[in-house]
Amino acid sequence: MIPKRLDKVREGLRRGELPPAGSFTIAEYGERYGLGYSAARRQLEEMVKAGRLCRGVAVLNTVLANVYWIAE
Repeated sequence: MIPKRLDKVREGLRRGELPPAGSFTIAEYGERYGLGYSAARRQLEEMVKAGRLCRGVAVLNTVLANVYWIAE
């Protein structure tokens, strides 16, 4: 049996899902600002709650990843 998460990845690849232009991952944000993964995620989630960022899921390197971009 194939895990549901892997099914989602394959489905996203078939549909050609791409993250929005200008989006970034938790790891990219953390690297840019010298933060660990947990601290970066916490900051990003606070900005989502405040309405400053949007969050979505995209297929990156055959893996589902949270991506963030500036709310318009």
